[in-house]
Amino acid sequence: MFLENVNLNKFFLIIILLIYPSIYADDLIVADEFKAGEVISADTFNQIFDTIEKINRTIKDEDLIGTWNCSSINTGSDSADSSGWTKKGFTYFLESQLNFTPSGQVDGTKYIEVPSIDSPYNFATSSPNPFSRAGSNTSASGTYILYKGMIVMSPVENSYLNQVWSFPIDFVSNDRFILRQGSNNNLISNIVVCDSANPIPATPSNPVATISNGTINLTWTDNSVDEDGFRIYRKKDNEDNYLLLDTVTIDSYIDTSALDGETYNYYVTSFNENGESLKSKIIVMVQDASPPEILAVDPANGSPRTRRDDLNDFQAITISFSESSTFYSPDRKNFWPVTLYVNDVEISPDDAWIPQALAKGFFHDSFLFGLLYNGTGNYKIIVQKDGILDQNGNFMAEDFVINYTVTEN
Repeated sequence: MFLENVNLNKFFLIIILLIYPSIYADDLIVADEFKAGEVISADTFNQIFDTIEKINRTIKDEDLIGTWNCSSINTGSDSADSSGWTKKGFTYFLESQLNFTPSGQVDGTKYIEVPSIDSPYNFATSSPNPFSRAGSNTSASGTYILYKGMIVMSPVENSYLNQVWSFPIDFVSNDRFILRQGSNNNLISNIVVCDSANPIPATPSNPVATISNGTINLTWTDNSVDEDGFRIYRKKDNEDNYLLLDTVTIDSYIDTSALDGETYNYYVTSFNENGESLKSKIIVMVQDASPPEILAVDPANGSPRTRRDDLNDFQAITISFSESSTFYSPDRKNFWPVTLYVNDVEISPDDAWIPQALAKGFFHDSFLFGLLYNGTGNYKIIVQKDGILDQNGNFMAEDFVINYTVTEN
């Protein structure tokens, strides 16, 4: 798909929010930002809609297993126990922790997880618990079941009189769910928002690929503070599946195994002990490891020449490259990529050439040198391999030598 002048992140988000009004924009990060003119891969679309599917389907038992950090709002009576809660206006707030564990069964020596509806799972909270301010305001533990988008919880503490709590439950992102009050009990929390205490790291963004001196260099933006590292995946254009290329702990990678002329697709993920992030945006790069070459010189190599009558005149020498190239000068001023020898004696650049700016960054298919030196003899001009650079950072493979003889008129 090819779209121009559209911020596709916002486009997707508008469509998604219209279809799924229960999703919060701040909670849904569907992909890296796309730019006008980019091609969106099927992998990217699948990842976006896999995320949407997860947070809009009925929540499953395995989605909840683990530890969660929860924020609760309770608007119950001031006469209820509020120890541990913070009152702001007419509302009480609480930060707490919630843990879900499966019940499971043992069949011989094999542990089997069964649905909570058949064998209720277990929950436990910190103190005070995030669900209710009724009775003594302590931690809570007990069993629960999931049934058609509801979580039904049965605490075991006597202080709650074995009451049952029920909440509609929804995922709003991969690492967040929300419980809303499912009864008219004003001591039950109005809303409980829980974030994973052990989240997978955020997806890397802004992947960029460049070529330099025969290697493909990848960089990206690290959006997480808890990753253990990054995984780089790659496939050729004619291959179906991505393979893990390497694992690194920094936000860059140099691919030295890419073959010249091949087209490669890359994406990056971050990971930690809790899992692996979503894929970054896919980037495509054609490997160019071919060095630039000098195809021709004018006047032709080996052609005899005569000494100029006007000593203030200069000899134009044109060099034509196999691809757009530039002269590379490490300090941008004190390095000449061409050296003149006359009768095997090196001529100073100041005496040999018309002064020219040889700054890196101006790429041309050909370049003209003004030869100022006007003596007779055997001329040899060496174009140095480390002084010619193509647009992908490749230097010439070897020096290029121009030979000719200058005689008197």
